Amino acid sequence: NGSLDVDASSWSTNYLYGTPSLVQLKSAKNNLTTSVTATLPSAPTPGNTLFLAYSTHGLSGAITAPAGFTIDYEYKSDYLSGKVMIFRKVAGASEPSSITITTANNQYATLDVYEFNGISTVLPLDRTSNGTNTVAANGVSINPTPATSQVNELAIVVAGWASSVPNPSWDNGFTINSDAASSGFMSSAYKIISSQSSVAAVVSVTGVARVGQGIVATYKTDSGIATNVHE
Repeated sequence: NGSLDVDASSWSTNYLYGTPSLVQLKSAKNNLTTSVTATLPSAPTPGNTLFLAYSTHGLSGAITAPAGFTIDYEYKSDYLSGKVMIFRKVAGASEPSSITITTANNQYATLDVYEFNGISTVLPLDRTSNGTNTVAANGVSINPTPATSQVNELAIVVAGWASSVPNPSWDNGFTINSDAASSGFMSSAYKIISSQSSVAAVVSVTGVARVGQGIVATYKTDSGIATNVHE
């Protein structure tokens, strides 16, 4: 009888990761009130992931997100009184299309809502970073993250200012929220990171100099087909 010896150490598992895609988005801002509400064009699909990009011009009292949302990243620079935040939730059955964030006191607040499919539902948050311009400038630079853990990750960036800025624009291939107003206290954008790499971004504004702050968070996608490779 013959026998076959297999050295398990000479094999590795490769994963083919899917690419997340944007399903829908919405943007809203308030006018110095205690809440801001954004209503998506349609009800979210169960199992898809909802992301909230949020900013206040000041910070006084608690910030309350809708039930079930996790705060993935929040940042407040010593040079501004406001805060920028990213929330996340996997949409459930009968998920409402209207989303409201409230504050304990009146704030100028902005809320961008994104629905993506293809995001991992198991510990999806991967890398984060932030940045602040400590003096008034025509943009905010977000420092590079460590290299992403896998390919095809989703990156979301958020920047906020203490006063309204006109026509913000993002570099490095980021797509700005197309529903956002042409001016405001916040801007957010997204990008698919096709290779394992660090992520950085600069958001620029035209004609004004402001102190601002920004954050980036990257998210893992679902692992698709697994293949065993002999090395």
